[in-house]
Amino acid sequence: MTQGKPEIIIASLPDRDQVVAEIWFEDDQFAELRHENDSLVFEIYSRPGNNGPWDIRFDELLEVLNAAKVRLMGTPPEAAEGSGS
Repeated sequence: MTQGKPEIIIASLPDRDQVVAEIWFEDDQFAELRHENDSLVFEIYSRPGNNGPWDIRFDELLEVLNAAKVRLMGTPPEAAEGSGS
């Protein structure tokens, strides 16, 4: 099971037109939720190193995805956290 509480970071990245919601577990970025062509896109990242697959409880994943969606939809671009670096 993936350890650690998930963290959602709203970030303004140089390669994106709008802010994104990054989903992190400890020091590893799990995914990104973003607006693209009038819809939400969910991009899952490979687990770094040789740590095997992501193993996340289903209910926890749904909870963090819904929280990321709420934060992303309610965040104006000028209020984004992070510098994108």
